[in-house]
Parts: sequence; structure tokens; C-alpha cells
Amino acid sequence: MTPLFVTLLGIAGQPVMAQLSLGLEGGYNYNYLSKDLSGRWFSENDGQAGYTIGVPVLYQCNSWLMLCATPSFCKKNYLSKRTDTFAGIYEYHYNNYLQLPLTARYVFKRKRFDVFLELGVYSAWWISGRIKGVAPNLFDLHDSAGANGQLVEYIRLDAYEMKYHFDTRKDNRFEWGWVTGIGGEYHLNAQYALFIEGRYTGSLSDRQKKYMKAQPPEHNHTFYLSAGGTVRLKTKRRSTKKNAA
Repeated sequence: MTPLFVTLLGIAGQPVMAQLSLGLEGGYNYNYLSKDLSGRWFSENDGQAGYTIGVPVLYQCNSWLMLCATPSFCKKNYLSKRTDTFAGIYEYHYNNYLQLPLTARYVFKRKRFDVFLELGVYSAWWISGRIKGVAPNLFDLHDSAGANGQLVEYIRLDAYEMKYHFDTRKDNRFEWGWVTGIGGEYHLNAQYALFIEGRYTGSLSDRQKKYMKAQPPEHNHTFYLSAGGTVRLKTKRRSTKKNAA
């Protein structure tokens, strides 16, 4: 709060209150990678489950507005698979991110239970990844008799798992976008509270750099359901009264 703002409230004879809270949260998330696959037949992406762990830091400006920063570790996973005659070929992508949402929280108080809405922006850094899948082995063919006795040649599928190696020419490891959420908080007492929240982050940045022509963009869309608790660290109150005439 600026000194001018504090002074104006003091002149009006109103109390000034600023409260800082620190918490811990964790929960489930579901991530989907949107990408135009119209140029690649018999292919599709599916969303996958992950988890997130965060440390919310909350600054209460007044009775209805809070500013929130939540440094987090997030797993944003997705599945890329082939369909139709290529069914059985797939690739799981397990991606780890460090993420920082910055939001304004609008609070509707109901005695000990509060309902809140959040809106803001976030940034994230793609720190590591792992790939696990099944692919055709063109050097491992075998023959089998078909239903009518004809000879049919098959390509065997081999499983693989490996660490994802970043390519500086194509991978955009920095991600940013917008975030919104809704939740409820129950105050055990004046210091401790428990909360549950649903949140969505939508990436506005492409997951890949522009390294080829007619390149379809890739964006992470992530839904979170988390729960946790907070503890109030500091309370400041200042008030002044008007001087008697």
C-alpha cells in the first residue's frame, strides 16, 4: 500500500488492514495438447492425468480482494496415438514444468466459509520430459497365414522408453498464458484455513519454435483440482480518529 493511500484512509477514520498468508497445496491435473493434425491421417492426441504441488503466497488487500502467487511444480502429460489400421502405435509424453501463476482473487465472505474467483496470468518453464511408447520395427518382419490361407507379412511393434532431449532449434521451453479459477475456503480460526480449488491454465505461447513452413501451433490446456491449507503470517492494523473540533 502506498503512503498516500494509507493517509487517505486514516483521514477518513477507517482501519487499514494488510495480511500475508503462506500455504501448501497439491492435487490432480488433466492436460491436453491442442494441435492441428489434419495433415496427418489416422493420428490424434489425447489428454492425460498428472499432478501439481504448489506453495501459495497470498496478500489480502481488503475484505474482498487478495493478490496470489503460487510457485508450482506441474506434470503436463499427453498421449499421441495412431488410429484405424495403425492402431497400437502410440507415444506417451510426460513433461515437467516449473510454473508461476499470478492472480487477483475476488472473495465473497460467508462467515467462516469464503467463495472466491481468480483471474490472472502465468509463466512456466519446461524443465524435463520423458517419452514412452510403441513403434513399428521395420527390421523385424514375420509371416503368418491369413484367414483364407494366404501369406500375410506383419511388422512387429517394439516398446521403448527414453528421456526427452531438447532441441534448441525447435523446442520452446518458455510457456505463458492466462489462468482462471474458482474455489472455497474454510477458516478453522483466525490463523488457519483449508481450501479446495478448480483452476484452468491456457497457453498462449506455441510449444515449438517456428522452424518450418506451415507449422501447426501446439498449446497446452490444463485443468487442476487441488486442495491445501494456509496459515496467516502477519497482520497489520492502523487506524486514526478525527481530531475533535
